[in-house]
Amino acid sequence: MKLFILSLLFSLSSFAQTTLQQITSFGKNPGNLRMFFYVPKDVKPNAALVVLMHGCAQAASEFDDETGWVQLADKEKFIVLLPQQNVENNSSRCFNWFSPTHISRDGLETSSIIEMIDLMQKNHSIDASKVFITGLSAGGAMSSVMIASYPERFAAAAIVAGVPFGCATSMSSAFSCMSGFSFPAPTPEQRGTLVRNAAGNYTGPWPRVLVIQGTSDELVSFKNAQFNVDQWVNVHGLTARDRVETTVGSNTVAQYKNNKNVTVVSFLGISGFRHGYPINPSAKCGSAGKYVLASNVCAAEITAKFFNLL
Repeated sequence: MKLFILSLLFSLSSFAQTTLQQITSFGKNPGNLRMFFYVPKDVKPNAALVVLMHGCAQAASEFDDETGWVQLADKEKFIVLLPQQNVENNSSRCFNWFSPTHISRDGLETSSIIEMIDLMQKNHSIDASKVFITGLSAGGAMSSVMIASYPERFAAAAIVAGVPFGCATSMSSAFSCMSGFSFPAPTPEQRGTLVRNAAGNYTGPWPRVLVIQGTSDELVSFKNAQFNVDQWVNVHGLTARDRVETTVGSNTVAQYKNNKNVTVVSFLGISGFRHGYPINPSAKCGSAGKYVLASNVCAAEITAKFFNLL
């Protein structure tokens, strides 16, 4: 009996360790990133793809089921892609969202992420109109980079405790950006212009954007939440006058709808929440880990609803 139990525990442990699959060769990989993915059983043709970007000091294996995304993928039958940073690129394993060589269209890390998406679309039946991206902190900033640089490749994004695109172009300016300090502070129009310039001659529809952050974030100033909102509201051709704000419990929710009554920018400010990815274990959403913190909301579920996956 003891041998059976030990064998069962070993099997369960092995399964947990092999939830993610890795592909070591997916193109030229100029950004020297690693590629992991998860495909649920019985995925139907034309599935959606969600790209998950981990934060600093994290890895793909610490950002899949901990955040609740794998469980949602199993339930709703979409595919998950998890790029991972190498310590050789950044000693803190942050995506280099502040480096001009990495964040432009055809930049190093941006190109590697696009190569991963291309391979997923080649190897699996993925609906190109249902590709989404979301991330925490540096991963949130990199999510913004990707939709600014390749808006035609993404339907929507969710930026969790991230910073606006183009607010830093060096390591030193990155810290000023994270602190919410910039003098003179860019206007919404100027922030929007940074995105339009990055997208080049793009004239198609812009990705919809969800911004999530805690009001007590100790690493990335909560002011950045509004800066992110300002940037993408401007890109979508709206203004602060289009804001419709409500409160859900102690949390703030704001929406901006276009002339077709579609919410193109949404914001969730979580009262008292610190720097991390919000999960709600009491609602069977995720499990606490490094910068994955218990909250009264499930960010993965809220994001999946915004992506129209639920």
